[in-house]
Amino acid sequence: MTPDARPAAIAHAALVALLVGAILLQFWIVPSLAAESAARYPEVAWLATPYVVAVGIGLGFFELSLFAVWRAISTGGREGRAVKRAERWLDLATLAIISMAVVFSGVFVHAGSVAKVGGPPMLFGLLCMIAVIVAALVGHHRRRRRLAYCEPPSSARPEGLEPPTF
Repeated sequence: MTPDARPAAIAHAALVALLVGAILLQFWIVPSLAAESAARYPEVAWLATPYVVAVGIGLGFFELSLFAVWRAISTGGREGRAVKRAERWLDLATLAIISMAVVFSGVFVHAGSVAKVGGPPMLFGLLCMIAVIVAALVGHHRRRRRLAYCEPPSSARPEGLEPPTF
């Protein structure tokens, strides 16, 4: 393995671990917890199915973002078309993460304010999802800004204009 391939291999291993965790959550842990909660609290048992579906959709968006990051890492190359392809995959990852956060925010808002279940953790979950959306947008903007400075060759860059340091 070349030294350049080592970080990509580590990132791929981390993405696989996250994907396995998301699949376990989506198809085993969340449905089991929902069934257990429905049995324990029959007055809100009707919420189990819609929340499991919504969480499954949200985790599906998360899995899509993992796939997009995998493809962005795998594009290879540092110039031209490879960079453009990686940009598109990272745009998809950003959109998927924001979609996941919106779905989870809807669950937290509904559970906390409409169904009146969950209590303060629903507010904290909503605040966390708002933070995820802001972080995704800021990261997307910073990446775009950094790429805008990296695209032209140094001779084409206007005098005195240097790439920002992050």
